[in-house]
Amino acid sequence: MVLRMAGRLEGALGVFQEGAGLLSEDPLARSANHYEQGYVLFLLGEKEESRQHLEAALALAEAVAHRGLMEWHLEAARAHRREALRLFQEAQEPKGAEEVERLLPQG
Repeated sequence: MVLRMAGRLEGALGVFQEGAGLLSEDPLARSANHYEQGYVLFLLGEKEESRQHLEAALALAEAVAHRGLMEWHLEAARAHRREALRLFQEAQEPKGAEEVERLLPQG
């Protein structure tokens, strides 16, 4: 990124291309790398290749964001699960508690 910001676009592109092969399977890191390659390619006038990298970056970033939202909603769902189980047990309604367990097993 420093090379890109300094206007050394060809050097930056080489670093990002080399880095792509060294990245872990972390989709967020791969998304950032696609973005950087796409943006540098755009600045170099390589529009089609740029678009392909930017679209890949967007797809991965969107997937990562949805995964984060899923985790957020699961945390909220688990809190509702605990409260529902407590209230069904308090009301001595084992059938309701069993249904909650079926809908969202412990885990």
